[in-house]
Amino acid sequence: MKTLITLLFAILLVSCQHYDKEVHKELPPIYGDITVRTSDDNKLRFYSWEDDRSGTASSYTNIAEFINESGNIVRLEKPLAELITGKREELSPGYEVIKVFAVECIKSNYYIVITHGKSSSSIGCGLIVALRINDGKLVPIHAFDSKSYISYSYNFFDDKFESISDEELADWSWLCSYDGKTSILYVRQFDEDGKLTEMYQEYKLK
Repeated sequence: MKTLITLLFAILLVSCQHYDKEVHKELPPIYGDITVRTSDDNKLRFYSWEDDRSGTASSYTNIAEFINESGNIVRLEKPLAELITGKREELSPGYEVIKVFAVECIKSNYYIVITHGKSSSSIGCGLIVALRINDGKLVPIHAFDSKSYISYSYNFFDDKFESISDEELADWSWLCSYDGKTSILYVRQFDEDGKLTEMYQEYKLK
């Protein structure tokens, strides 16, 4: 754990000219482990950690690190909600990035970022976000019909979770999965009470 924290701070100090200083002059507190998720093409990485345990809702800090078109490393500390909407409070609470993968595209690859958090002691929630590295920036794109993100929420205490394997829980395939051969993203649907259904919404990614 100490090695990981030391590595993170070393990364943030190197090439500081690429670091967005507008958000924080000092890093927020760190509670628990730091989650590191990297895309399969190794061009986009997220660091996430819990920064507030004062309530039942989660709050996470996100640091994005990506390779721009010039081959330089760019680092950006900004909540994913703010990246998507331009407004810090638009889609709260903060989320932990749990998976990142690249979608191959003729123009340039873009990325699906899967996040998770909790809005209360019983409700899990998160965003599935589409982002592209463009003109040296990380920008949202409308990959899901006319939207750049999908929001979801569910009940932690749904009995149907007992039938989901440990492997599916660990890799989050119970929530969504991507078929690279067909370019289809499958996203689990929930009923009005936030309970699991057997239905998946399909998104054809281009």
